Amino acid sequence: MKTWPDTGASSLRNPRGRIDFASPLSRAAGTALTMATSGSIALHLDHYGRAAWRRVLRLAERFDQQPLIARWLYQPGPPPGLKQEVLHEVVERAGYGRCSRVGHRHISGWKDAGAYRVSVGLADGRVLRLVHKNALYKEREFPALEGLGRRPGHGEYAVYRSLAGPTARFLPTVLFAEELEPERHYSYLMADLMPEYRMCSSRPADLIKICAVLPELHAELQILTDRHIASSLVAFDHAFTLQLLAYAKEALVPYAAMRPNSEVASLVSDWEVVANAYRRGADLAYSCQPMILIHGDYNPNNVMLCRRGDHLKAIDFEWFGWGLPQMDLASALKGAAASLREDCAARFARRD
Repeated sequence: MKTWPDTGASSLRNPRGRIDFASPLSRAAGTALTMATSGSIALHLDHYGRAAWRRVLRLAERFDQQPLIARWLYQPGPPPGLKQEVLHEVVERAGYGRCSRVGHRHISGWKDAGAYRVSVGLADGRVLRLVHKNALYKEREFPALEGLGRRPGHGEYAVYRSLAGPTARFLPTVLFAEELEPERHYSYLMADLMPEYRMCSSRPADLIKICAVLPELHAELQILTDRHIASSLVAFDHAFTLQLLAYAKEALVPYAAMRPNSEVASLVSDWEVVANAYRRGADLAYSCQPMILIHGDYNPNNVMLCRRGDHLKAIDFEWFGWGLPQMDLASALKGAAASLREDCAARFARRD
């Protein structure tokens, strides 16, 4: 298997017409894009304006499916943790044919072992876009979870190993998933949803859509209740909600002492009133309905909407486990206006 070659076509077709990559202007633009997506300029953009950095990445997403552009954006070869022979076998077994070249780039910057976008050139000239995740969950990467007895990751492996495939309505197609260390280290390779899908926004139309179909996503996830792996998934049960309440107070009291005029200080001063209301709500919620398998982090950043239709795909199931269905609804609507929350909750209730 070869990596990206040093030579290629001098022009490619994009949605706005033909680009001549032989021109000095195009070469300069390519060089700038290369520098912006790796190295010191990337750090400069990230430091001085994350919005500008996101624009650069969105521009990269539009073009990096093309082989020549991939030479500018991608490191040669497969990403760390993915062997060439495994990639070759998986791609061929999925019916895409043989690989002729491969490149990768890192797309999750805060983890030692994270997600990579993989661009695979096939022998027939097509380009296959994949996402590889080499997920190693170390305790030091999640200091805020200390004392809570919960660790992410295992649920995502369960979903991608058992449910995700071409026939899954709300899940991406996963070509390969393996657990390298039980409940701590796993790896998967899935079909890239970009650019056919876009990330869900906080616009009312998007939030209404993802809340309305949430009961159907839950129904698809319940298939795992019959599998032995479901018993080992994280549980956001009644005891955990009370534990989380005490954990929140422990974290907020020192902050309130340093910011006596803040909203946090006001919250802490009324803590018992708020905590009692929370406990009554938790008692009622858990007494009147059973827990089901939920996404666990169903926020707009973890939902992809199809650009040419009403389809959607949920991703990042790191907190997948047992909980109340309204937990996913609350994640989706965090920060939304009150009227929008009421509308979305009503649509969710009618479908649930």
